Amino acid sequence: MPAEATFALSNAMSLKRSFWQLMRAPSNWTLRCCLKRFRSPLVVPPSGAIPLLDVQLPIRFAPLVGESGLGYCLRLAHANGGGLVNLRRALGMKDREAFRQWHAPALARLVEVGKSDLGWILPQAVGRGAGTRLSCYGCRFRSRSALRLRFAQVCPACVSTYLFSKAEWDLSFSAVCVEHRCNLIDRCPKCNAAIRWERPSIEWGHCGHLLGGLQQVGQMADQSLLAQAILSMRLGHDCVEGLLVEAGLFPWLAKLSVDGWMNLLLAFGLGCDRWAVARPGIFGKIPTTGFARDVVRRGMERLIAWSQSILDSEELAHFVIDVPMVRLIVEPSGEFDREILLRTFSMLYGSKAADQLKRCHPGLGQLSLFEDDA
Repeated sequence: MPAEATFALSNAMSLKRSFWQLMRAPSNWTLRCCLKRFRSPLVVPPSGAIPLLDVQLPIRFAPLVGESGLGYCLRLAHANGGGLVNLRRALGMKDREAFRQWHAPALARLVEVGKSDLGWILPQAVGRGAGTRLSCYGCRFRSRSALRLRFAQVCPACVSTYLFSKAEWDLSFSAVCVEHRCNLIDRCPKCNAAIRWERPSIEWGHCGHLLGGLQQVGQMADQSLLAQAILSMRLGHDCVEGLLVEAGLFPWLAKLSVDGWMNLLLAFGLGCDRWAVARPGIFGKIPTTGFARDVVRRGMERLIAWSQSILDSEELAHFVIDVPMVRLIVEPSGEFDREILLRTFSMLYGSKAADQLKRCHPGLGQLSLFEDDA
């Protein structure tokens, strides 16, 4: 390697080490050395907070199109020679604090990227406990379990090829990769450890094993691929009406939000047998990737059969668990969710059941159940 290139690489690594050293509650000697290198004053933080520097990271870049917000933070920290804990300290956060939309302005200063671009991909939680609601990627989610904010999942082929985490993998009911026609994984393929966001890099697990690599491609169910394509397109706010018509699904489902689609598939696919009863707490728990894959496949199979009149409403109603639909009818995530899901509920259980639901929730009585365009 030429001497100039060696010097440049050494200088870059030195900058990264110095930056993260400053974030570790440094000694006076480290503080003097780092401030001399950066030649930038400290911003005095509130009492008890980690100092926040008015400087930029040595290596800076914007999020990629379709990139996960938490995945971007991990990729940014790794590129600068640190981990998520170092990035949190640089932002004045606690070591285990979750990244949220209100951290976007501080992060934007570190990377010289528009704060609106970062706020779009970072989650925002509103409320506490069972009443917590989320917004992310311009979408609203009724349940905090709709996004994988603690444990991640990846496509082994994608992380090896693209070296970034896709936003659609954050959805709790994303389970397959349409591009590589393989299953997503939420556990290390070697030691079976859960894949966390707190890991060295996108392609390496906290267990020290490589997550990326060749993934065996089996006979992937067309229903799973169709469901994943719909979720991905709705997360990107794209129209799916043409895809629904091609697949033989009701076209009036097209305007469902991504959260509406996940709850619809959950309602149709959660029950394995007739008159199945959901376990307590199942709706507030983030599913494993394997469980989500089975639910989505069953749900899409039944939805297609119903749309094509292979399965009638009376027979299908024996398998559907209506709780996810009712919850979203009462408190919708998207503009058209209530109207579409109320129409679905009425078609499945009849107008009397729909009238009873409206009596329990008077605000629903103003909606027409039988509009041609939902």
